[in-house]
Amino acid sequence: MKLFNDCIADLGLRELDRIGARFTWTNRQADPTRSVLDRVLVSPEWELRYPLASLRAITRIGSDHVPLLLSSQDERPPSAPRFRFETFWLNQNGFAEAVRSRWLEARLASHRSISAVDDWHFCAKRARQFMKGWGANLGRDLRLRKKALLDSIQALDLRADSVGLSPDEWMQRYDLEDHLMVIYTDEEVYWHL
Repeated sequence: MKLFNDCIADLGLRELDRIGARFTWTNRQADPTRSVLDRVLVSPEWELRYPLASLRAITRIGSDHVPLLLSSQDERPPSAPRFRFETFWLNQNGFAEAVRSRWLEARLASHRSISAVDDWHFCAKRARQFMKGWGANLGRDLRLRKKALLDSIQALDLRADSVGLSPDEWMQRYDLEDHLMVIYTDEEVYWHL
């Protein structure tokens, strides 16, 4: 340990101040052990290059470590989201039937048609428009559910850092986290196929 501390001192490394959670690790028990295990050390040169850098602890979900988000203030603005089909929609009640219904409605609707390809393009356009709206509504509902779960977890974490939680409250926190993980897992299905 002395060699490690000497190395940090020799390099002049400094711990970047963290905003957010008081602890960065827990053993996820009803009466948990909590500790600060995760830290970010920076050199004087790095600190001069990124003077506006910040380190923020993000709410811990699905891990015993709190994720740390390092921002150098050198980030690009996010790009506008594009429509894409999400595989997990297929698991939503009524989705396949609703798309099939829109496709059949489009086939029966009057439109400019010279060939079967024109019909197919028209039907595909109508189905895509429906899916885009359906996905936006589902996305809004999921965002609201995720936000409510995350807000509840963050409130419990804040209380844990200030006055502590009872074993029942810790179990409630873990239950909320498990619900949020189900949503995250469903969303990730798209990226793994």
